[in-house]
Amino acid sequence: MVSGARSVTAVEPDGTRQPATLVGTDQTSGLAVLRIDDDLPAAVFDNGDPSVGSVAMASTLKAGSKSHPLPWSLVYAGAVVSSGRALDLNAETTTFSATAVRTPLAHDDLGCPLLTDNGRVAGMLEMTKGRGASTTAVFLPSELVLGVALQLVASGTVDPGSMGIETSNAALTTAASHGAVVTPTGDGVLVDFTDTGGPAAVAGLKPGDIITGIDGYAVHSTAELRSRLYPDPPGTELAVSIERANIPATVPVVLADAGGDAQADGSSP
Repeated sequence: MVSGARSVTAVEPDGTRQPATLVGTDQTSGLAVLRIDDDLPAAVFDNGDPSVGSVAMASTLKAGSKSHPLPWSLVYAGAVVSSGRALDLNAETTTFSATAVRTPLAHDDLGCPLLTDNGRVAGMLEMTKGRGASTTAVFLPSELVLGVALQLVASGTVDPGSMGIETSNAALTTAASHGAVVTPTGDGVLVDFTDTGGPAAVAGLKPGDIITGIDGYAVHSTAELRSRLYPDPPGTELAVSIERANIPATVPVVLADAGGDAQADGSSP
């Protein structure tokens, strides 16, 4: 939304207006970081997935009016209908995982936070689909938002690391191999190929392994694995949870340079 803007003004909860300076943008995730002079309280992020069927909240700031001259916050609540997988609604929700919530947000609310029941930020509104009571609000996950923001603040750009693997969604692959009707819910990530000498191969991962988590957070799909890896620069060491022949294990993997725009085309991590 800030791409090509001549100027950006930030409106604080008390109505104060501040000129905002663009720190950096990331074309792949569509995220940007702005800086203002005031030292506002920092949000606390929750990198876990909201569970499907649970109720999530979204908070948005509405512009003032004659009866309410100051901006005011409005909180919506709705059921989570999808989490931890790609939704294929635009480039961002095809490349990365997203959380879909039934709640009547609008285009003007883009960028508002998805909140957990303890007030932590679980995502940021990327787009809405439908109208009125049938509206679905689609949020990019907090691990992607926070990680990209930290890289933009540090260097003005995002340098994604890579495990050097090709993957597919484990549940889909297993179901398809048995001729079942496939529902794309995701249940781990099947390693199809490892680059010789790449980070995953060096760590001992093999084709046929199923990646189930990163740093203690569950991974349900290739899109979610990409969401968790994309904000981490080369040299980052991650604890990768896997299953091999139904036996769980956790191995350290040090990410390498993804090379060019390898992450930008929806490729495997």
